[in-house]
Amino acid sequence: MSKSEIVIGINPCTYGLNYHDPSIAIIKDGNIIFSIEEERINGIKGSKGIFPAESIKYGMEYCKLTWDDIDGIAIGYDPLLWQDRLQLEMNAILDRRKNSEPDKNDCRHSAREIMDKIISSNLVNRYSFFKDVNNVKKLVKDKLEIDRDIPISFYEHHLAHIASSYEVSGFQDAVGIVVDGIGETATTTIWKIQNHKYEKLLQLDYPNSLGYYYAVMTKYLGFTPWCHEGKTMALAAYGQEEISLQEKMHQIIDVSKDIYDVASFIEENAAEFLMIDEAKAIKSLEEILGVPARKSEDDLTDIHQNIAWSVQNTLEKAVVNLVNYGIKMTGIKNVCVAGGIFMNCKMNMIVRENSLAEHYFVQPLAGDLGLCIGSGLLMSTHMFANEYKNIYFGPDFSNEEILEVLERRGAKFEKCEDISYRVAELVAKGKIVCWFEGRMEMGARALGGRSILADPTRSYMSDKINMIVKHREVWRPFACSVLEEFCDSIFENYEAGNSYPFMIEAFKVKEEWIGRIPAVIHRADNTSRPQSVSKGQNPLYHRMISYFYELTGCPLVLNTSFNDKGQPIIMSPDMAVDFFDKIQVDALAVGDFIIERD
Repeated sequence: MSKSEIVIGINPCTYGLNYHDPSIAIIKDGNIIFSIEEERINGIKGSKGIFPAESIKYGMEYCKLTWDDIDGIAIGYDPLLWQDRLQLEMNAILDRRKNSEPDKNDCRHSAREIMDKIISSNLVNRYSFFKDVNNVKKLVKDKLEIDRDIPISFYEHHLAHIASSYEVSGFQDAVGIVVDGIGETATTTIWKIQNHKYEKLLQLDYPNSLGYYYAVMTKYLGFTPWCHEGKTMALAAYGQEEISLQEKMHQIIDVSKDIYDVASFIEENAAEFLMIDEAKAIKSLEEILGVPARKSEDDLTDIHQNIAWSVQNTLEKAVVNLVNYGIKMTGIKNVCVAGGIFMNCKMNMIVRENSLAEHYFVQPLAGDLGLCIGSGLLMSTHMFANEYKNIYFGPDFSNEEILEVLERRGAKFEKCEDISYRVAELVAKGKIVCWFEGRMEMGARALGGRSILADPTRSYMSDKINMIVKHREVWRPFACSVLEEFCDSIFENYEAGNSYPFMIEAFKVKEEWIGRIPAVIHRADNTSRPQSVSKGQNPLYHRMISYFYELTGCPLVLNTSFNDKGQPIIMSPDMAVDFFDKIQVDALAVGDFIIERD
């Protein structure tokens, strides 16, 4: 019997090999057998700048592997492309000095100032490390604390992104679109993909970054950039078009052509390391828009909502144009996408409904945590067989393991004959229940592995959970988990037989359902973010929602992630008990056991 091929994909987040969302994926013969983010283990949201050492250790123990079993390590960053980044950064320094030099006629003074700047920033030395890929391989091996010779392959950042989507999309031929902040130098790429062969058709480089644009607008609105872009998206629905504001936005970004252009704005507000000077950019926005930037503690006004609307509308137009451009170039109407911009669920709805795409697949792990999957699948000599229907790639815990935790913690629990029916009863009675069952899902959206559940028919429920459980703004909406067989009767433009199991795309709710499920509908635009739940992919969760349907006549439940504000999704039974002890939920269902609050 031949030995299985096992590859580990890593998003390292160390020494220039990315910075945020460290994660790992273990891929056996083309199948993802385990994947996890470092934040789930260490409890640090985002875990910026942290190498995923604990994730690798945990994953290998879970899969019962040693380094002797591993055939290769894949990373979604290409060190050799950092020489292009060096050139870009030197150009950026030259441009900034040229634009700010008080005496442009003093060439000697200007040249000396530029050289001093390059030397003081240690620019060349920072990049010289990447000239020899063996330096980077040694760094990775040292971080992994292994001394045997394991092949290490590096892949272009955007190639790893689009592979993470295409390879699991089920498409044979596809147009691939990647949009994010920045990879090595690229900010947007368009790909023609046929039979797993990738051809890059278009690349936009820094400073023309749609990701930077949306991030700095998020900060302007008083939210945390690179973290709370979802708040900008949610706020936008409360706004409306304001013609004068739109005209001012055109000074920032042009979306009138196939390819958006925000390069001048980003370049004028550039910072070192190919970043954006957020403070300078905010001042520029205040001058252009004529409105002071909102502080996080300030009230939200109509102008903030209208600005958010304009920002979201601009994003949607830019991405629809990109998708249509790729389709026109290739004649292919299957579209797969990745990159942090595609975490925007409302934008995905607009692309699905308004672009030329006939089939549209969004990688649910569209951000950088999905790089470990994309790079791993690129390195694997086995093809991923089919479109994937779930992302339950994390750990699970046996009843014996759970019982040990509950007894050790002194919890007052009860064992249930059918945990799914017990939970359905509680939710139907208006209780808020933490649901901890099976393998943990990967990514930012809870999908019935580590979820908080409630009754969507009670109009007060979203406010209640926002205030006492999630500690979020009350205007932010919640998603829902829906029995797959009912989706086309509840949502507009939902084709019967399709599945959308990842909460990565929004849908408009049909008029007859708007009043029936108010707790999971965005109050401003009557959209919702459904997870279609099939019996084959998550039978226990499907059974629970089926019981809820029998009790209430409603085939869906409110589902939000099992975590508090600023906390990663809960991973282990111990973490679940900690949460239950601190947060005023009514019950915790973990394995076959239930804990109810007195």
